[in-house]
Amino acid sequence: MYARKVNDQELNFSVSGMLWRRSLIMIDRETKSLWSHLLGKAMDGTLKGTTLETLPGVITTWKAWKEAQPKTSVLVMSRTAREFVKEFHEQPGRFVLGLRLLHRAKAYPFEALIAQPVINDTFGEDAVLLVYDPDGTGGRAFDRRVKVKNEDRTLQFERGKGKLTDRETRSVWSEEGRCVEGVLKGIELRELPAIPSFAKAWKQFYPETEIYKLPK
Repeated sequence: MYARKVNDQELNFSVSGMLWRRSLIMIDRETKSLWSHLLGKAMDGTLKGTTLETLPGVITTWKAWKEAQPKTSVLVMSRTAREFVKEFHEQPGRFVLGLRLLHRAKAYPFEALIAQPVINDTFGEDAVLLVYDPDGTGGRAFDRRVKVKNEDRTLQFERGKGKLTDRETRSVWSEEGRCVEGVLKGIELRELPAIPSFAKAWKQFYPETEIYKLPK
């Protein structure tokens, strides 16, 4: 998911009908520039080289989303594609949750996320948290560093009895990265823009990507 404002200009995107590396190419109506949907970058046209701001997003079920966001609004559009269902992940080895920070990329296979729904990882100098929701089938990424009383702390997370908690204070956190119970109540983790992708496509666009492996 991307912000569609570039240099104070709001762009409107549609499908170009073209593919690059077997991946969809978008076109903006205002400049007719062509954009890679996986990179969020203009590959040709007036805005060539421009990169859109990546926003956090999640693929999930309506039930899981409605429970987490009961006052949500819904965008209704005509649809020709198949409905998303949990069977999307019948072959989890085909998919990864991709993370791009600065000039580095790392992929977290859905097989690993299913086997270990809470992952405390270090990515370069960043301390990251990956959370997989088996009911909603979605994965999220967060920065697990927080500021408590002007003190920087890096938390370790785990899930037990259906609750996501940090080991340091035993505070309880929501799947959206908000502390809802405990001494850290009210603190929010910074969500990182993680991108669900076919594993092969992610590797094509980020050939130098790291691949997360479960500890033995």
